[in-house]
Amino acid sequence: MSNIKPQNEFIKEVCSYFMEFLQSNFKRGRFPKRHIKLKTSKGFKVGLDASKYPDFNNILKKNLLKEFKDSADKVKVEKGKFTKKPDKKTLDLVTKSVNSIKSSDIDKLKKFSLKNLKENSKNFKKDSKTAHDKSFKEIEDEFKKVVIDPIKDLCEPLILSQSVYDIDSLYTLEIGLSEALIGDLDENISEMINDLLSNNPKEINSKIDELLNINDIKLKLLSFFDALNINDLYFEMLEIYNSKFNLDKQDFYFYFYEMEIQNKRFPIFYMPIDIVPDKGKNSFTLKFEKEIYINKRAIQYAVGEYNRENSTVGQIGSITDRIIYIDEEDLIERLEQIISDICDYFKFEKKIDVKDTSPQIQKNITCIISNNCSINVFEKSDESLINDYEDILTSLENESSDVAKMFKDILNDFLMNEPTSVIENLENDWDDSSVNERLNYTSPIPLNYEQQKIIKALSKKDCKYVVVEGPPGTGKSHTISAIAFNYILDNKSILILSDTNYALDVVEDKINDTLNKARHTHDFQNPILRLGKKGNTYSKILSNQSVSQIRDFHRSSKTHQSKLQNHIESVEKTIDENITNEGGRFEKIDDDKIKKYLNLHLKFTSEKSNFNLDEIDGNSNDTSIDILEFLNLIETEKNNKLFTLYLKINSKGSLKTYEEFLKFINFVGNLYKSNTFDGKFLSLFKAIKKKDNHLIMQDFISQFRQMKGMFGYAFKGGELADLNSKIKNKLKLKSEIDLKSDSDFEAFSYASNKLEELENEIQLLREEIKINFSYEIFYEYLFAEKNLIEICKKELEKNNLKNILDFVRKIPITAKNLGIDINNPESIFDNKVLKFSADDKNEILDYLQSRSDVAEAFQSINDFDYSTAISEKQSLYTTIMTDKLDSKILNFFDNNRTTAKTLSKIIRSKSKFPTKEFVKLREAFPCIIASVRDFAEFINLKKDLFDLIIIDEASQVSIAQALPALIRAKKVLVLGDKKQFNNVKSMQATKVENNYFLEKIKKAFKKISNDRQTLERLKLFDVTSSVLEFFTNIANYETMLKKHFRGYKEHISYSSKYFYNNEIQAIRVKSPDLRLKDIIKFDVLDYKKEETIGNSNKNEADFIIKQLEKFKKDNYSGSVGVITPFADQQKLISSILQKHNDRDYFYEKFNLKVWTFDTCQGEERKTIFYSMVADKNEDKLWSIFPSTFEKLDLEDGTNIHRAQRLNVGFSRVQECMHFVLSKDPEKFNNEIGNAIRHYYKIYNSKENLPGEKNLDPSSPKEKEVLGWIRDSDFYAKYQKDIIVEAQFPIGDYLKQLDRNYSHPSYKTDFLLSVKIDNVKNNIIIEYDGFDFHFKKGHLIDEFNFEDYYTEEHMERQRALEAYGYKFIRLNRFNCSDDPVSFLSKALFDACKNNNNNTIRERIIKTAKSMASKDSRYCKTCEKVKELDDFRDESLKTKYGNVCNGCRKPKSNFWRYRRYGRRW
Repeated sequence: MSNIKPQNEFIKEVCSYFMEFLQSNFKRGRFPKRHIKLKTSKGFKVGLDASKYPDFNNILKKNLLKEFKDSADKVKVEKGKFTKKPDKKTLDLVTKSVNSIKSSDIDKLKKFSLKNLKENSKNFKKDSKTAHDKSFKEIEDEFKKVVIDPIKDLCEPLILSQSVYDIDSLYTLEIGLSEALIGDLDENISEMINDLLSNNPKEINSKIDELLNINDIKLKLLSFFDALNINDLYFEMLEIYNSKFNLDKQDFYFYFYEMEIQNKRFPIFYMPIDIVPDKGKNSFTLKFEKEIYINKRAIQYAVGEYNRENSTVGQIGSITDRIIYIDEEDLIERLEQIISDICDYFKFEKKIDVKDTSPQIQKNITCIISNNCSINVFEKSDESLINDYEDILTSLENESSDVAKMFKDILNDFLMNEPTSVIENLENDWDDSSVNERLNYTSPIPLNYEQQKIIKALSKKDCKYVVVEGPPGTGKSHTISAIAFNYILDNKSILILSDTNYALDVVEDKINDTLNKARHTHDFQNPILRLGKKGNTYSKILSNQSVSQIRDFHRSSKTHQSKLQNHIESVEKTIDENITNEGGRFEKIDDDKIKKYLNLHLKFTSEKSNFNLDEIDGNSNDTSIDILEFLNLIETEKNNKLFTLYLKINSKGSLKTYEEFLKFINFVGNLYKSNTFDGKFLSLFKAIKKKDNHLIMQDFISQFRQMKGMFGYAFKGGELADLNSKIKNKLKLKSEIDLKSDSDFEAFSYASNKLEELENEIQLLREEIKINFSYEIFYEYLFAEKNLIEICKKELEKNNLKNILDFVRKIPITAKNLGIDINNPESIFDNKVLKFSADDKNEILDYLQSRSDVAEAFQSINDFDYSTAISEKQSLYTTIMTDKLDSKILNFFDNNRTTAKTLSKIIRSKSKFPTKEFVKLREAFPCIIASVRDFAEFINLKKDLFDLIIIDEASQVSIAQALPALIRAKKVLVLGDKKQFNNVKSMQATKVENNYFLEKIKKAFKKISNDRQTLERLKLFDVTSSVLEFFTNIANYETMLKKHFRGYKEHISYSSKYFYNNEIQAIRVKSPDLRLKDIIKFDVLDYKKEETIGNSNKNEADFIIKQLEKFKKDNYSGSVGVITPFADQQKLISSILQKHNDRDYFYEKFNLKVWTFDTCQGEERKTIFYSMVADKNEDKLWSIFPSTFEKLDLEDGTNIHRAQRLNVGFSRVQECMHFVLSKDPEKFNNEIGNAIRHYYKIYNSKENLPGEKNLDPSSPKEKEVLGWIRDSDFYAKYQKDIIVEAQFPIGDYLKQLDRNYSHPSYKTDFLLSVKIDNVKNNIIIEYDGFDFHFKKGHLIDEFNFEDYYTEEHMERQRALEAYGYKFIRLNRFNCSDDPVSFLSKALFDACKNNNNNTIRERIIKTAKSMASKDSRYCKTCEKVKELDDFRDESLKTKYGNVCNGCRKPKSNFWRYRRYGRRW
């Protein structure tokens, strides 16, 4: 764009086009948009003529004269305060009908009454009360028949024709007449009955004559009608109030001063007001805003018509601005000037006097002007945006204007430049990032990957425009909040805009809810500025009370600031290390290892395998149980001396069992602990059979010594020979010994001593370890192996033979398979093990090694609670964010007191901020929220005022409304959904008018460029395009939110399937106690022929009201909405609700609202009733919904309004969709029929309920895990509050995080829901039985597990945990010893309130202490300390502002100097 003049002409055409659209909507008809109408085409009351209520009209005018200051800015409308009487025609008819009452009719009534009293007193002599009640009822009925009904039937139609409300539902004419005429009968009938019962009937005739006097009756009737009010302003206001909430994007306005042209009435001035119902009262309060709009368009239209008819030319000079700010100028003087100029221009004979509140009206041939007032519901005003365009047009005259330059740059971006896409770059960065970076993100609230990517895109320098498609319930508001928090933490500014107050309310609430988690009170006024909202937040934030509260909290935070930073670093490090460690564990079980493990596992679990892995894994936590060690022991110990000895000796049955043999080894090995056994002496003996041989030997030695005589052993040869022979035979010596020989005697004596020593050792040990063996067995082994004791000692050091026994006992099946039978000791070292080849052993080694790696990863799989850790980090950053916000607002308040007060007045008056002051305001409030129509009232048209502007619900914002905001932004992000409704104004624009302006724009642009591609882009400047569509073509980054958080997957399934290619990922998990028929309900009502108005169905309306009554009776605590295709049904249900006694309860407790499919976008409720109206005789749904989707291009987003109704309407629910139909679902036609049947099919589908009968018979572990749950201490404690769902489809939820995911069939999943201390815990219990299923070849493929033991699998599950689901993963490795105790502890841990954020709790505790005055802030050390630390007896208050630790001792010098000066 080099030529400046063509550029400016083009920009002027664009601005004029957008301005014209905002002023007229391009609707059919040539009249200005803002006019006075009382009802819409659908029958909704949207206008209230105040002239019907003179007192009210007068109050409005007087408040105007007071310039709506002080108490004049509010008006209260109470029930019965402002009323309207019947007109003269009605009163004349009443008088005529009253005078026509005949005396004869009254006489008949008297006779009937007398007869009735006598009969009832006679029939009920003993029961005067019954006599009275019966007589009163019968006389009352006769009185109504004779007197009241004829007058009521005659007058009621005329009275109701003048009434704005249904008089029957309020204070019926019949009841009013009955009370006025029969009220005195009650007490008098009682007296007359008593007289008759007491036989005193004399005065009854006179009493009846007196009570039923015809003149009194007529007088009472005339008095009643004279006092009757047929209209009440309160009820008119109520109807208008309801209309506003049944219509879309409407506001309340006060219209004053009117012009009438060609039978159309227009307000000259209008101002926004708020109509607030007074809680618990039948009244409303009207609150007036601080700006008045001039209906410039209507005045210009009137001037044009006047000029045309009178062939004149001109304009009214005083009408330049569009807005009058009440607090900035002399309001009355300004109004007088405008009204005076209008009256002069149209040449009225007399001017309207603004200061005269009495009714005034002036007429001429062209128009009528009056000072009448009215209250109206009308589309929100775009005046501030129109002013922006006027400013842009003005700025074009100054070539150096930043605004003009910025506007041109924006147009260049849209028309001439190719956007720089950051998508590929961002995706590459994302793929290259580690799992740690993706899971250990920084944010005060949870973020999914889509939201993280959006924030990363905004951080890129080349990314200026971002488009986010947000299907229903996918967390657009959550995303906006996350971005806002990110910008606050980065000290950047953000402006959040939308055209719906509800969307802004949701964002504001989400931001405040997050901030309040770090606060010490939930009613904390957070420094988030909301502009334009009734009762704006600025004055509340900067009130002394709020600032004091913020200051206390900020000081509390400063006290713990260093610890807070340290704690954040610690938490981030913990998360990082645990994710790394967890990834490391998964690396250990890479594909090759796990494939090897499972292949070998198959072999070792086959029927031919010798190994029973169940019993081996059942002992996996016992370090002694290692199958390889067992096999090695058998091989290495096969030649064990002791065992060989045992086999040799045991053939005689000396030790009956192998266990006895081991005990024997233990015994023998413990002999001679302190010294070594010398067994040389045993060489004397062949064997020793019993104990006490040493005593026999000592006896033989004694005998030998006694033989010695005077000559020694001379002459004793025969005796010695006999003794030697005895010794040999008795002791079983190998050969005879000769005791006379010194060497033999010495050897014999030595053997005796050693034998005695040995048996003493044996006896001592037997007493010590309580083991009893026969000496014969002992000596048998000892003689077989002289080194027996030493060998046994060495065996006890290794304990190999005992370890073999332990193995055999713990794995009996495997031992048996290997041919080992403990009852047959020979098999211990004679079995299959010794036949294993080297390859067999290596294979076993490989299996055990891979199994060890898998076990290590699986045993520690629950060690890291990611959900709790990331929540703790988020809460810490929330605390940091609140500190940043508090610091900014306190700095603003303390250092800019004058500016703060000035801005408060500006906001109240809805004026624009001065540029310098706005910079300070933006610094104080980095996050500002405003309506897209309101923000320009406050914020000047300057470039780059905000680092980021977000436009929410962008599909409902026309490009004409959004373009001025772009000038104020460095970056722009738009969120919306082109498959939901577009801007209503855009849809209603007529093609003829719109095409006229588009041609003018095209013509102007061709002077700049004739490029076909650029001309094609130019079509986007069509006002029927939303800003979402507009940005799609120039976005640097574009993405779609897919996680659905609002309802369950069954609720969003229709929209996902037909509008979003099944890409919507429902994250919420349906509690096991909820059946499908709890979340989708159908009631098909019996057909009743009812007289209805238009497209309504009273039968369905009554059913819904009864359901609401049932909700109240059942103390239902959720929210409720009603959606219907027709405005007639919406109005019918609303009118029934207004007459209901529980109206206020329904609206307050249930947040009840009734919508059509056209007006429910952006809303959500727990329960939604769908009243479809159509019955078997009449069905007009074809006029609302598409006949088929086949001819519609849903991706194009144009001409799909009927289809959008289905998407919007069926995606509002959170808990329960309740269809209320008047014919069978199969009888509905077209696409609405398909939609209804879609949900009806889900409603009728079968579902598995928790219980053993529903478990998978092919997976025995399901029943086993369910048994563990039921046997746990956790289940015993919370049994009443626990619901368990078997075969929980966790795979469906994980698939939503990754469409390529396929949950392995070897994983058995349970969902356990439990409510503890009002906190609901959803815990997914996952049993990994892949090895069991691997044996079942039909259930699992050999390599179909490879995607589930990777970092990506871990990351996917951790991401789901971040949404609040706790995982407990069970497997054969981590719960084999005691699965019940393991699971019970895991459940208790999962439900712990893991609020370990002690720093945040300390800050909150400190803030509470300051709020309760138990502590104080020391300005010197900048710490909060207990009050006692400030104690100072020298002060009157006894407490100082500086703590004792910081206060310096007072110097006498200064004290004396002070006194000296004073003297």
